[in-house]
Order: sequence, then C-alpha cells, then structure tokens
Amino acid sequence: MLPQLRHGRACIQKIFIKDGCTTYITVLHQLCLMGVILMKVLKFVLPVVSTIAILASSLTIANHEATLSAPESLDQQIVPYIIPGANPGGNRNCAEVGAAIWHNAAYYQCWSAKRDPGDFGLGFADISGNPLCDRNTITASNDGTYVEFTAGPDGVGAAILKGGSGGGNVYVYAPQALNDSGLASPLNPNGNPAGLSHSDGFCWNPVERDDGPGPGCYEDETAWGTGTRYVTRGNWATYTTYNGGAMTVNLLAGQTMLAGVVDFSAPVGGIVTISIFLNEGWRFALNPVGEIDGTPIFDNNIKVQHYTVKPQAKNPAPGLFQWKTVAESDQFGEIDVPAVPAGKYYGVHVDVEREVDCPEL
Repeated sequence: MLPQLRHGRACIQKIFIKDGCTTYITVLHQLCLMGVILMKVLKFVLPVVSTIAILASSLTIANHEATLSAPESLDQQIVPYIIPGANPGGNRNCAEVGAAIWHNAAYYQCWSAKRDPGDFGLGFADISGNPLCDRNTITASNDGTYVEFTAGPDGVGAAILKGGSGGGNVYVYAPQALNDSGLASPLNPNGNPAGLSHSDGFCWNPVERDDGPGPGCYEDETAWGTGTRYVTRGNWATYTTYNGGAMTVNLLAGQTMLAGVVDFSAPVGGIVTISIFLNEGWRFALNPVGEIDGTPIFDNNIKVQHYTVKPQAKNPAPGLFQWKTVAESDQFGEIDVPAVPAGKYYGVHVDVEREVDCPEL
C-alpha cells in the first residue's frame, strides 16, 4: 500500500471516491499524510541503509579486525587491507593473510621471499617447497614507492607491501591476477604513500590447468606485453618498463588470457632484441592485404614502439608504431624484432589467434 502514497492530493482523491463521509475522510486524510511523510523518511533512510549494507558486503571476505587502506591499485583497482599479525611493525606473511582474509592460515599454498626495493631483480620464486608452485613466474619492479607486477600462469593471490609507520598494505586478488600496477605502502599523514621499505612477498595457489579445446578453429585476439596501462580507464593497452638488461614479461590477450611471454635482451650495440614465445593453443594471426604473383601478403602482426621517456597518457595507435614485422601463423617459437633502439619503455602489440571449440554443424 505504501508505494501508492506518493502525493497528499492523490491520497485525498483516492479516499474521497472510496467514502463520502467527511469525518472519515478527515481521519484518513491525516493517516494518508502520515504515510506520505513516512515515505519521504524512508526515501532518505533506505539509500543510507543500502549504502551501509553494500559497504558491509564488500568486507565479508575479511576478518573483522582487518581495515581498508589506500591507495587503490591502477590496473585491477584493488583497495588494500591492513591486517592484524604477530609482528607489531606491520610485516605480514601469507599465513596471516590467509587467516585474516579467508579465515584459513593454510589457504595459500605458495609464497615468495621478502625483497627489499633494490632486490626485486632477484625475482619472486616460490619458497614453500610445493612443486606445483614452481611453474608460476612473478616479475615485479618498483620506483621506491609504487610497485607493478606480472605473473603467470597462476598469477598472484595477494601482494604484501611494507613502508612507513602505518603497517603493511595487503592487496588481495580473487580470482588471482596476472598483472597489476600502482601498489604501494599505506598513506602517510600527508596523504601520499610511504616510501617502500620492502615487499613481504606474494601469495598464490596453483590454478588447475585447462587442456583446452580440440584443434581446428581459432578466434582473433589482441595481445600486449604486460606492464603499465597507457590510460587508467577504457583501453587496457600496456607498455613495459625496461630495466636495461635481459628480462621477461607476460603477453596477455584480451587483458586476462596468458598467450605467451615477451623476452627482452640486454642491449648489444644499442640494439634490444625482442622475442615472442606463444603458448600452446595460440598462434600469430595472419591478416591478408594482397598478393604478389599468387603469393599472399600479410599485414604486420607484431608492432613495437620504444620510448626514451614515459609514454603520454593517451590511447596508443599500434598501426603507427615504428618497428613492425610479420610472424607466420604456424611459428609458435621465437620471433625476433630486429633493430629496436634501446629505450626505457616498450609497447609490444601482437595480433594472435586463440584455439577454440569448433561450432557444431
């Protein structure tokens, strides 16, 4: 009945038609107006209650002692937690993350070692002793404050970063993430993240492998070497920060699918060789643009742009990238992109195809 009480005049009309008694109308009129007032109150209160419920539901995976922190990560837009633990300085381990977030200290089967900012190049290999964890490769970098990572094939379930006096930030990923950037320590009183003291490591679980569909049919996908997004909203294209030496990052298709890896060589004579290895079930896409004497000509399916300074925050145009080549569709091994001058950042764009189930005829 209450949803009908939208306006006092409408209430009077409804009552008048229903009963001709003036006294009865007056009483019902007052009740009707009370209903209108009640609806106005509910109109204000219900959104507030709903907001509180939504906020509460966002914390349902967390222990009641965990508190939301900042800053939010860039790629995955994850809000971190500060969780309780045995070490009063804020250092946390994967068992404590499992207990606080999932109510199970043994939730994470895999974890990496603690690393200081200058030691990220040593990698984040598993130290749990579980052989199922060895296949996951985590590469991370930092600028002294912010951290970015790529991981595969299993990804990252939690990242723990310590800095300042505010404890440690725990970024939790469900499902596990193959990449993220903009992770940092808790905020200082001035509103900026504290300088990174160290990473207490990454936590994850082995992800059950999918044997994939049968052979024969493929779908086009766009892939990028992982790293930092050119823009934080919309287009998910990414560029890789080059550390000046040999390094490997994941090649993600459709933002979340691990299509392979991209290897960067150390500079030789000012040249960096970029090699692309596709995973099983993937191949380089061939886009015909014509033919010469019956031989088809294909558009470039690998496009690379190097930058000596951080790229501008705008959508990239791979067709205008300076360095291009064609990889044959049946070549699942290494593809070298020659003559790429050494730069600080690289955008690597690849047109690929993903093996899928053939439609039933």
